[in-house]
Amino acid sequence: MFRFIDLFAGIGGLRLAFEDLGGKCVFSSEWDQKAQEVYEKNFGERPFGDITKIHEKDIPDHDILLAGFPCQPFSLAGVSKKNALGRKHGFEDDTQGTLFFDIKRIIKEKQPKAFLLENVKNLQSHDQGRTFKIIKRTLERELGYRVYTQVIDAKGLLPQHRERIYIVGFRDNLNFKFPTLPSNGPALKTILECNVPNKYTLSDNLWNYLKEYAKKHQSKGNGFGYGIADLNGYTRTLSARYYKDGSEILISQGEDSNPRRLTPRECARLQGFPDDFIISDSDSSAYKQLGNSVAVPVIEKIAVNILKTLTERKENPNYHRGFLIEDNSIDEVINRINYYKDFYIKIITTEDYKASASRSGGILVNGEAWRLFFNCPGSKGENKDTNFKIYWEQLDEVTESKVRWRGKKVKPDYILTHIGKKVPYFTSENIGDLFVLIKVNDEEFLGYKIESKYLFTLILSIKERAEDTDNIPIYAIK
Repeated sequence: MFRFIDLFAGIGGLRLAFEDLGGKCVFSSEWDQKAQEVYEKNFGERPFGDITKIHEKDIPDHDILLAGFPCQPFSLAGVSKKNALGRKHGFEDDTQGTLFFDIKRIIKEKQPKAFLLENVKNLQSHDQGRTFKIIKRTLERELGYRVYTQVIDAKGLLPQHRERIYIVGFRDNLNFKFPTLPSNGPALKTILECNVPNKYTLSDNLWNYLKEYAKKHQSKGNGFGYGIADLNGYTRTLSARYYKDGSEILISQGEDSNPRRLTPRECARLQGFPDDFIISDSDSSAYKQLGNSVAVPVIEKIAVNILKTLTERKENPNYHRGFLIEDNSIDEVINRINYYKDFYIKIITTEDYKASASRSGGILVNGEAWRLFFNCPGSKGENKDTNFKIYWEQLDEVTESKVRWRGKKVKPDYILTHIGKKVPYFTSENIGDLFVLIKVNDEEFLGYKIESKYLFTLILSIKERAEDTDNIPIYAIK
């Protein structure tokens, strides 16, 4: 069994998908009281309220964090309306835009193995792409997660055109693929109810207004207007405003009758909720809640791939192989440092070049590095050594090495043996570059050589990480 938390939970679409796969929800949060009521009826517990008032240390440990964080600040329609009214939006919105940073503080504190975030497609283009860049940079560089993003249209599984961006992240550098969905799913007619009450049929006044409204905007060359859905196809996107007039998704009832709205139960089916899922008794509340919810079958498909990735992870340094790309290698090394936390760095010197050329072929390290191998600092004359492996990711090579004391009059120095002859990093050309050694476990390490032009960036990132970590990592510049 895996444990997950459900943030900005709404009525529980994310939870429903992950519980169906055997997960246990250990915490949920939703500020809207009417949504809380529906959530409680279905899951037997009422979510905690405003997440901004809940301290991250009070949230239970969990394996996966789920969050469909509020869509409105990043929606094109919402942005257009807010611009017209002179309101703030995106990360300038004090009430919703900063809620992503509550996700950040919880991930930073609890370090879940994975997370799944859902948002509107236009998150990518909001504020000329800056909002999305901030989110991705925060997740990758500040929190050290391996992040994957993809826009997926639910119409492959549901009779609804619903594009959403999904952001999946892993604490480890794991290889993940989003699911491939069919191009088209079931027809709209398969989810429609029989004998729909007359109250869902549009009044003459509303129907005439919608037709005139559509003509007005068509003459101006824009696409605003009502939508009569194709019963053999799929609908437009169900939105939270559907309760107002239902104009974006209308069902034809023949030439002799006005079209009708979808019923709340049909909207639930349009989102993939089962018929035994309890929805609000209030139509307007149900429409809002379902329009703000997620496409449950899409979440289930993504959840399957997340769990598969976590199950198939490899517990050795070689699982990183394939991710170290030249353009972002410095970021990847920092990600590994952020995860493993025990590491040693130093600038390659002339002494290292001499040691590499010697019979033992190695590199010098100072006493601070001793704790990487023996969990205690070394002392002069101490006769200890240990065998370990270093996986040189940039070279895709493994060396069998030892740490050995090398006596000096002033202070103890140690040498990592059997490196120089096999690893072409410790030559006169590499003097001034950075050597990074990351401890994976007692017998396995990751080794890197970073060019000097990246030196400041790497050290700065390491120091920032050390300041917010209870157990300060080992790092020393020689």
